[in-house]
Amino acid sequence: VTNVSYRLRASDAYGQQSDWTAWYGSTVDDQAPSFDFDTQTDAMVNAAYVGGTTIAINGFITDTLSTATVRVCDESLGTCADATGATITQTTLPPIITSATDNRIVDAAPCATTDFSEYDTMEMSQAGAGSTDRIASLSVAVNATSAAADTLNLWLQSPSGTIVPLLTARRLAGTNLRAVFGDEYTATTDILTGTIDMTSDPITVHPDGQLSTLIGEPVNGAWNLIACDQVNDSTKSTVVDWAISFTPAAPLTSTNAPWNYILQKTTNIDNALRVLNIRGIDASNNSTTTRTIALRIDTRAPSLMVSQRATTILKGTNAILFDGTVNEGGTLRSLTANIYDATSLVTSELIPVVEDESTELDRLAFLHGKAIRTASWELPFDTTSLSTGTYKVQFIAIDVAGNQTTSDAFTVLIPAVSMPELRSIQLPASGSSSALEITADVSTGSGPTTIQTTIDIDGLVTAPITDTTLLVWDAAGLADSSSQAAITTTLQSTVFAQLELNDHVAAALDANGILNTWDLGTDTIGLSEPLYNILQFALGDSDNQRLLTLNSTGIITSYTELGGETVVMEVPATSVAAGTFHALALTSNGDVYGWGSNSHNAISIGDPTLPITSPVRTGVTDVQQIAAGLDFSMALSSSGKVYAWGDNSFGQTVVPTLANSDVIQIAAGDSHAIALRADGTVVSWGSNAAGQTTIPEDVEDVLYIAANANSSAAVTRSGQVYVWGQTTVDVDCCTGATTIALSSTRTLTNAVSATRRQNRSLPATVTPVPIQFSFGGLVHGRQYRYTIVVTNAVGSQTYTGLYTSLQPFNRLFLPQIFVDSGATSSSTRRGK
Repeated sequence: VTNVSYRLRASDAYGQQSDWTAWYGSTVDDQAPSFDFDTQTDAMVNAAYVGGTTIAINGFITDTLSTATVRVCDESLGTCADATGATITQTTLPPIITSATDNRIVDAAPCATTDFSEYDTMEMSQAGAGSTDRIASLSVAVNATSAAADTLNLWLQSPSGTIVPLLTARRLAGTNLRAVFGDEYTATTDILTGTIDMTSDPITVHPDGQLSTLIGEPVNGAWNLIACDQVNDSTKSTVVDWAISFTPAAPLTSTNAPWNYILQKTTNIDNALRVLNIRGIDASNNSTTTRTIALRIDTRAPSLMVSQRATTILKGTNAILFDGTVNEGGTLRSLTANIYDATSLVTSELIPVVEDESTELDRLAFLHGKAIRTASWELPFDTTSLSTGTYKVQFIAIDVAGNQTTSDAFTVLIPAVSMPELRSIQLPASGSSSALEITADVSTGSGPTTIQTTIDIDGLVTAPITDTTLLVWDAAGLADSSSQAAITTTLQSTVFAQLELNDHVAAALDANGILNTWDLGTDTIGLSEPLYNILQFALGDSDNQRLLTLNSTGIITSYTELGGETVVMEVPATSVAAGTFHALALTSNGDVYGWGSNSHNAISIGDPTLPITSPVRTGVTDVQQIAAGLDFSMALSSSGKVYAWGDNSFGQTVVPTLANSDVIQIAAGDSHAIALRADGTVVSWGSNAAGQTTIPEDVEDVLYIAANANSSAAVTRSGQVYVWGQTTVDVDCCTGATTIALSSTRTLTNAVSATRRQNRSLPATVTPVPIQFSFGGLVHGRQYRYTIVVTNAVGSQTYTGLYTSLQPFNRLFLPQIFVDSGATSSSTRRGK
């Protein structure tokens, strides 16, 4: 049996029975529905992982006989729930219009009871629909004549007994009623007033009740129009005819109806298994076979750690700027770096990852019943195709379930090339070393940079270029050809740190600590080979041939015709001076020692007739320079005051007032003294037998002084050489001389360019780079100017300053002493 018809009536215990209801028709449903997953759900079921903020299972269900839904039971949560969204399908059939002509006078009045059996009832039988057809929609048309139609009330009663009010509200006075009642109309019944022409189109109104109440009831059966009059008077209404327009429909079914189920409690789940049992159930409780699916839920995004190694990278380079780790409980799909400029995405880089392997990770994976993966990564940042400027880098980690982690944006600067510069220029204190070491930090301005450092003796004139640089002049200032011939060619074109000579021998110390001597005709010392590792030396007077050397460890050696002998000091010496018959030594703490003849107490107070064989303290302290003459000694204190003691036959130990302060260099002849003040002026006192203390008027702006025997010398910043006293030279003899020495019969000069240059090249860098320039073997006591030029493609900057080399504190000239460099800078630009 597939279809049945039935009707109902009620009875009580006393056998009383109601009337039969209308006949109903139903289909016997013993067929289970069918359901399927949609394409997205099929893919999700077959996926390794499922993720997202909302996990939905979707599909379609069909039941041709009734409605159906899908039930999902979640084993992991122990819950069951019906899916939502399954739509009901109802097939509509052609309309059926049933009418009845009654011409029925409505006598029931007034409408004061709720017992509709007391009202006038007009029946209309409907049998033209199928036994299982149900109402989808309907409307009711009524034509009634009345002089007081405003008091007419109407109801519609279905075969099942359901009553719907059509016209029950009190209205304004009106004549006749010609109306169609339907839920689809918006006008209310209070518009049914006035005189109505029964031949005109009916007025459409919404009933006072809802005809939709009858949807789903059978179409076939006895339908009744119930009427009464609100006023019991002689004015009656007559229902001429009435009709029902049915739109029948087949039974409700689910035909390919979409359904949807949202999984619960899926937030922040990392690789957890969820088992779901799913089946379809229709309205007759027919059930499909249960389908079991297992979903690997992963709604937790990967954990991403980012470390930025540097914030600046040079144009055209490739370096690892970022590294880090990514942790994922499931499987990582990709790690991407997005690089943005100020306006848009420039490029995306897929970053390879390397999974870490450890027993600890394996243990955690076992305990949690899932795969726990940690991977390391690095991002090489290639600026070859990028312009200079500021960029933002953002990292995105996505697992196979689609969960995504986005990092903060990191700033990276690709700087344009700018002007280079030096920072933190450091050099030794002036006068502390015979070498100049310059250190600085170079900012390359993000471009390849060259650094050129030049040093030269500070002055306005440099030595002319010539093959002959050691020149000998006689006492009259003329070229001494015989003495010149004694100088070997190997000694030419060399910058000598120190020169000394007397009437018998000459000596020259070069920048490498090599001391050469040569015979001027009557040399009795007789050194046949150079001496090495010499820091400074002193040559005795012509009347007492003696050579004192000081090596780099502070040991003094005395050379005579008998050979070399070490002079034993209590502490190492820092400089030596040789007088005619005595010698002086200075130590690093400023103490002065002496040995040799103590005539006139030239060394210290004691028996002047007894020579001092070993160095003894003179009692003079806090000294920075020393000088020795014929039986008298000189010392320059650290405060710039000159002291002199010993023979005063010519007033050589009576220090003038101008030499009591601001003195920066001293020198001693046989019986006269000379001092250089900080302002470049010269002071001289003592014997003037040969005019050696009569300073020429043009001597000013002096850089250094020298003295020996009965002669004095000065070299000015303009490069002029002045020699006066027993020995003289022309002021233009040796322009640019770096070193000078005097005796009673000769003048020896070293006129050679002291310019020295070193170059460095640095690649482009983003941070300052330390550099060092070292210039050793400087001319003793000379003031040097250093010039550093840093250059890149944008331009150059120049830095300059002064440095005074180690003072030898002897009869050699001693220039000004400067405490610091006083570096200044200037800059030039070329190109852009």
